[in-house]
Amino acid sequence: MWTSVTLQADANKAEALSDALMEAGALSVSIEDADAGTEAETPQFGEPGHLPTSLWDHSRVIALFDRDAAFETVLAEASKAVGLDAVPPYTTEAVEEQNWVQLTQSQFDPIRITERLWIVPSWHTAPDRAHTRRPGSASSGCAMQYSPGSPYSTMVVVQASSASPPFGWAQRTYWA
Repeated sequence: MWTSVTLQADANKAEALSDALMEAGALSVSIEDADAGTEAETPQFGEPGHLPTSLWDHSRVIALFDRDAAFETVLAEASKAVGLDAVPPYTTEAVEEQNWVQLTQSQFDPIRITERLWIVPSWHTAPDRAHTRRPGSASSGCAMQYSPGSPYSTMVVVQASSASPPFGWAQRTYWA
């Protein structure tokens, strides 16, 4: 079991606070848009050529600690290291042991790209069996591999490559 601590930070302090928390003993730290799910949400995709210039105006810094860690001391050290007069307001939450692989996989379902092409994670079966390779048919022996971290570029490449695949060839894309 672990403890998750969530602090609020402005764009000019969030990354430095994240680094200071790691240096002071956090197991991991992430930064999220504190306005996510509201009208003020600001998407950042990090696509090549379109990297964000700054973090969100209102960031949520989430640090993970061992259950028995003295996280209050770490918060104080990290806050001081980045020039804050006091530890920002924070909340804590217990994080129970989970099957993290299964939890991550549950976020990715098959995606229909075209009438004949699906992106199917390796832990799923193709939903449209009419367009999968039948036993005894020819196969190119290759698989295209894309990362779910860049959905726009993945979609462009897959749509372009599906325009005219060889007759009878089933394309199957595996998530990295």
